Amino acid sequence: LIVSNDISMRAVALALAHAGIRVPEELPVITMTTEGVDLHYGVPVVRFEFPVREIVRQLLGLLWKRMANEPVPALPILIHGRIKE
Repeated sequence: LIVSNDISMRAVALALAHAGIRVPEELPVITMTTEGVDLHYGVPVVRFEFPVREIVRQLLGLLWKRMANEPVPALPILIHGRIKE
């Protein structure tokens, strides 16, 4: 199961526990999160972390180009993350 962000992961973890699904034995779970945010979910989760500074840098650059009517880079903009278990 891939969960889109760390805030949603809390609700997913509660739902999995309520349903009696054993994580990761029955269902491995991966969540996408920002680097440095370390929430407790109550179940073992593999985290795919993205660097917040790079996200901000890319977003700010894109917004400035749009405001200045400059050409914007091809979308989507790829931001590399890392797996943290």
